[in-house]
Order: sequence, then C-alpha cells, then structure tokens
Amino acid sequence: MSKKVKVRLFNKDEDLEEVINLKLRASDLEELSYTHTYKTPKEVLQESIRTSPKVYIIYTAKGIIGVFGVSGYETNRRGAIWLLATAELKDEHKFSFIKKSKVYLEMLTESFEMVGNWIPADDLLKIKWLFWLGFRIDDLLDFIDRNGKRRTFYWFSKYNKYKC
Repeated sequence: MSKKVKVRLFNKDEDLEEVINLKLRASDLEELSYTHTYKTPKEVLQESIRTSPKVYIIYTAKGIIGVFGVSGYETNRRGAIWLLATAELKDEHKFSFIKKSKVYLEMLTESFEMVGNWIPADDLLKIKWLFWLGFRIDDLLDFIDRNGKRRTFYWFSKYNKYKC
C-alpha cells in the first residue's frame, strides 16, 4: 500500500460520514474551543463544509486524514480559509501536503477578493505554512475559551491579485 497523500474534491454522498467522524488533532480541537465557543467540532465542520463553494479532502490508502476549504461571506467576496485534520497529516504527511497546497489554495481562492482566518499565535507550524503560501498578519486578538482561559490569535489574510 502506498503511503502517498492525495487530495481530491469532497463528495458529500461518499465522504460526509467519514469526514464528520474524523479524529481531529488536539491542536485543532483546542483552536475550535476558542474560535467557536458555543459549537461542537462536528457542528463547526458541518457548517464549514456547508458554506464552502469547494471543499477538498486529504487522504491516503488508509482513508481520509483531513479536509479544507474556504467558507464564503460578504456575498463571497471574502472567505474564511480553514483546514481540519488528524494527527496523521502532521506526523506522517506534512511535507507532501505542503508541496501540493499552493495549487489547491489558488483553486480555492480564485473567486474571492480576500481570504483569511484567526490562527493561534503559538502555532508555529501553521504560521510558517501560511507565510509560505503568501499570507500576511494583519491583526491580533485575545480569544477566551469556555473556561475563561485566554489565548492570542493572529489574523492572517491574503488578497487575490486578480480580484482587487
């Protein structure tokens, strides 16, 4: 069996149940506890899929290990880029996925003027990846989780040079 990571468009009929039941990375779950205080991770994932014009899954021969897209808002001129994955993506396939991600970023963002999202200021892997993709930091904000714990997040954004 190949350990190669692959990416394809999400198919709701075939992929939804497996995606909704992904065992998400601890860092993704913690991030969601700050940015989506009153929703479960499954609710956030379902909403992200529902509001994204295109959704991609990341998979290996063993099954789906991640999902990503851009949720549209403000009549689809701006979007919130998102990625949720299992530990396997980071632990075994991060470099393979990173190489492929620029191509998919272009496809995901072609209809948006700007995409962005809040990223934990201490998540160095995501920060390095987003800089490599051409994002910039525009702002920072402290989020507070359900237990009153404070964590600093950066707002990362990227403007589509063809839409501005």
